[in-house]
Parts: sequence; C-alpha cells; structure tokens
Amino acid sequence: MNHFGRLPTELVVNIIECLDPLSLVAASGVRSQYILAALETNTAATIWLDMQTMALNYELHSPTAYRRLLSRCLEELKAYYARYSSLRWMKSYCFQMEYGNLWELYGGVYAQGAMGHGMLKFRKAMVATTSEDERVWEINTGVPIRDFSMDVFQDLVVLVDYRNTGSERQVRFHSMSTGTPHPLAKRPVVTINATEPRFESCNIAINNDLVGILFQDQILYANQRLESNVLGVWAWKTGDMLLRLPSTLDHVVETMCFLSSSHILVGWRTLFYREGINRQVMPSLDVYEFSKGVDAQPSKRFLLPKMKETATVLEFSICCDSTPTPSQYCPRPFYTSPDHRICKVQISLGDELDGMLTRESPMTLLLFTHTFLRDYKPMGAILGEGTSTTIVPWELWGESTRLTLWNSPASVYSICVNGLRVIRKISTGVQQHFKIQLCDFNPYAVSSIESLPGKPTSTYRYVNSAMESTFNMHIFTQQVYTPLPYLEVTTKRSFEARDVMLDHDNVYLVRGREIEVLSF
Repeated sequence: MNHFGRLPTELVVNIIECLDPLSLVAASGVRSQYILAALETNTAATIWLDMQTMALNYELHSPTAYRRLLSRCLEELKAYYARYSSLRWMKSYCFQMEYGNLWELYGGVYAQGAMGHGMLKFRKAMVATTSEDERVWEINTGVPIRDFSMDVFQDLVVLVDYRNTGSERQVRFHSMSTGTPHPLAKRPVVTINATEPRFESCNIAINNDLVGILFQDQILYANQRLESNVLGVWAWKTGDMLLRLPSTLDHVVETMCFLSSSHILVGWRTLFYREGINRQVMPSLDVYEFSKGVDAQPSKRFLLPKMKETATVLEFSICCDSTPTPSQYCPRPFYTSPDHRICKVQISLGDELDGMLTRESPMTLLLFTHTFLRDYKPMGAILGEGTSTTIVPWELWGESTRLTLWNSPASVYSICVNGLRVIRKISTGVQQHFKIQLCDFNPYAVSSIESLPGKPTSTYRYVNSAMESTFNMHIFTQQVYTPLPYLEVTTKRSFEARDVMLDHDNVYLVRGREIEVLSF
C-alpha cells in the first residue's frame, strides 16, 4: 500500500523541502509510485515533472541549481493555495448555461442535458495556474436519459435510462469522451428492481470503482402515498451488485454517501405520518461494509440526539464529496489527505403543538468522515439486540461534530463541500447579492494562511466555541455539544449570485443561466 501517497499534501511538501540534493535525486527514482501520487494536483503535476526533469538532467552535478528550482516550484505551489485559502483568484470569466433540466459539476467539468434525450454537453473550466484553456465537447449516448452523473478522471458517465421495463431500473456506464459503453465496463448495463413502475427522481454518487444510486419512489398504502426508496451499489467495472437496500413501510432509505472504497453511510428516516408508527423510533446514520454481502446488516448505527415526544425529523440529507484516487489525471485538495474529508448531515425538524406541526429551521452537522469509521466498542458502544450492529449513541460521537444553522440550496447541495472545505453565501441585505464564505475544517488551516501582496480582500475568524446558537435546542432532551473548530474566510466585497459552488481549482457563482468561474 502506498502509505506515503495517503499523507496530507503539506506534509509531503515539508518532507521534500528537508531532503538534501542526494536524497532528492533518489526520490525522483520513485516518482510515479509514491511522491508523484502524493503531490498530484493540477498545479503540482506540472511542478513535479519540472523537478523530476531537472533531477535527471543535473543528477549530482548541479545540486545548487536543483535546489533553486525546487525552492521556486514549492513557493509557487504554496502561493497557489494561499490564494485559494484567502479567496483571491487570478482570473475570472463567465459562460452561459445550456437549456436543459439535467446538469452536473465535478472535477472542473460542467455538464448539461435534457431529460428524455441522449445528448450531453461538457465544458472543462480553465485553470489559471497551469494556463489550461477552457474546452467544450458533446457526446451522443444513444440513451434517453432520466438522470446522470460523471467522473472525468475515469472518463465515466453514469446514465439512468428514461425507459422502464415494469419496476426494473436500467443503469448504463458510458465514456464521457465518446458516448459509447465504457471500455472498462464488463457489463455496461446493470439493473435493479424497485417497488413501482415509475420513480420520482434519483441521487447518483461515484467513488472510484463504486457507483451508488438512490431511486426515490412512492407507493400507495392505505390511501396515502408513502416514500419507498431503494438504494443500489455496484462495482461498475465488473457490473457486480454490492449492496441493495429497500425501504420498509416504517422506515425509508432517505440519503447516502460513500465514506471509503469499502464503506457507505446511509440515512434512515421514520415515516412518522403513517398511523401506528412510533415517532420516537429515531432516524439513524448507518455504516455498511460491502464485504458483508448484498443484503448486509449495518456494521455501525449512529444515533442522533434524543428529542422530546412532540418532535420529529421531517427531512434528512447527507453530503460528502467523492474521493478519486490521486493520479496524474486527478487533482486532490491541499492540506488534507484522500481519506480525510468533511461530511455534511442536514436535518429538518418539526414540532407538534396543539395538533399543528411547526417546521423548525434546518440544522446542519459537519464532521470528519473518519468519525464514522473508527472503533467505538472500547468507548462503550453496544451491540444491537439480536444483530451484529454496533450502536453508537450521540454522546460518543457528538463532540466530534459542528452544529450549524447553515442552509444549503437543494439544487447544488452535493458540491458545496470539497475536501475539508465548505463554501456558502452570506446575505448582505441586498437582494441576490452575497458575500462568499469559505469554512476550512483542516486543523492546520490557520497556519496555512499566508500574507499576499496588496490590499486584503477577505476577513478571517477562527471559530472554536461550542455552538453558534441555541436555536432549536428546545427540541432535544439531551446535551448537544458540538465543538469542532474551523477557519472562516469571508470576502469583503459582495457578488450577484443565486448559488455558490467549489472544487479543487475554482469557485463557481451561479446567477440566472450564467456561471462565473473564479480561477486561482
């Protein structure tokens, strides 16, 4: 296993800075296997190739020249991330969105299509630091598309077929560059059986060799339309189904995200509005391991804080950015490692007073993905009755979270989180005008902010208090203590924007049918 490649990028940079010329030349000999995989970003790929070429040319004959090049390249790399961390971009430009009701943004590529049609148009954003120009192309998939997602680093587009055969759903794995079935997919078409012939929508997630799709369905039961979602997870290269989770009459599969190449986090919500349901059967966050089989029970169940009898969870969503394997084609966040990411859990609560259900403000829990993967048995977690599931009560994991009242637009919720960063818009009191705020949960984020020449364009605040607000605390019957610290960077100027998004290289402002790209 390449343990060096799993290190946070800033640690790799510091290690390289400490190497003497002899060791630097030796390090270039393990270039692609270890150091290249650790340093790769859109910026670092070019820098490392320069370093490698210089090492091979000079070898031991000009260590001073090699040291100068290394120092310059590392300073350029640090300056790039200093610009990003202080929200001071180098270039910006705008492009018009195509007309269509399906779109995605991932890995610096914006894609758009129309439901029921087979055409997809892609637009690769420019990267200022490497002078990479914008690129536009189209493909014809030959499939009427109900929904899609993509992974540009694997040349993969996942298509949900608009056509249904009874309750069977068809999923297709195609190439982003040609539109034809992907050459690495042994079975480019897979299926899953759902409850109803039609479905409302779906949520698609890609994590390296894994594809997860949550089909959101409804059934008619006792004159009520009840949610009856089903989740399927496949290894897309082999076509094997790794997990299938259907909803029940009492509990619905509400949301999901990948935690690693072996684990997925699934949110279950109680259908409280069905007669006879005990509303105190709390929603939960369950961790499933793919090695346990298609019909596996969860290995861990994380319980939310206990609520009073009249309170209930109305909506439930999980968000975490996908983690492609670092390579020469795949960028990665700075000041983090591939396994170290922020997960966002958004909860909408309701409280029943005098027979009327009042909707409270949505709450958001932010925490590291490794919080869900650690072993809680030594800390007092217990096994569920008659199962092998470890029950993790709130008091064992709540102190590893940050509770906020941040709201995320449903249309772009899955791309407001990237690595350890969360981006959001801050109201200025002027309609459609907002400030941009970047919240960095990396514990080293404070020291990573470096002074840049010129007038400061952002303000900084380190938030380490236990809680920003006590609003909604009347809902819970146990202590809710969420002290996870973060660095808050807010632009001084405001921008006209409906939504704001980010990836490794750029920030994106959406307004009307126009997107502005801010490139660092």
